[in-house]
Amino acid sequence: MATSEGARRVGDVHGTDEARGSKKRLNKNRPVEMSSKRPMAEPWPAVDVPRKLRRDPRFEASSGTLDEAKFRKSYGFVFDHVLPAEKEALQAQMKKEKDVYKKRGMQTKLTRLEQTLKKEAQQRKVDRRTKERKDAEKEAVRQGKRPYYLKKSDVKKQEWAEKYQELKRAGKVQDYLAKKRKRRAAKDHKLIPDARRTAVPKNAS
Repeated sequence: MATSEGARRVGDVHGTDEARGSKKRLNKNRPVEMSSKRPMAEPWPAVDVPRKLRRDPRFEASSGTLDEAKFRKSYGFVFDHVLPAEKEALQAQMKKEKDVYKKRGMQTKLTRLEQTLKKEAQQRKVDRRTKERKDAEKEAVRQGKRPYYLKKSDVKKQEWAEKYQELKRAGKVQDYLAKKRKRRAAKDHKLIPDARRTAVPKNAS
């Protein structure tokens, strides 16, 4: 009686299988199947983190608008002194360098510098022509004449005419035309569909 009474008390403390919600084992040698249900954890309280506001001066109205003429005038020394000096130093360093890979990297940097200086020189020519044209228009208005504002197509024609004269003086007209034809042919070749590009002619054996 004592043993059965003790077992009953233990069962009351730990609970029966039905009270625990566990399934009844079909075989006593099998492990007890435990329920996968778990109480939901209490959510963490939301914390307001102050957000860092980042601003890009390129898209901020408070930064004002870019005055390209003033910018070029303020930083003209970069193209007049800094970059040419860097180009000369790089050329001198290339003559002394023996490593082929380092020399190749220097050549890439030198080409980039030359392109930057060339682009700046071309832009200065465009700015000079634009200034001369605007000054002529202002002078015509000052004399009481009706100003004639050139269209973009007319401005483009003038630029091409001046460029042709420069190439003619340097004797590079044919080289320029050949390079332009080559670029145009490469551009047209990209537009050809792959099926036509790789097609085999009928008379090919």
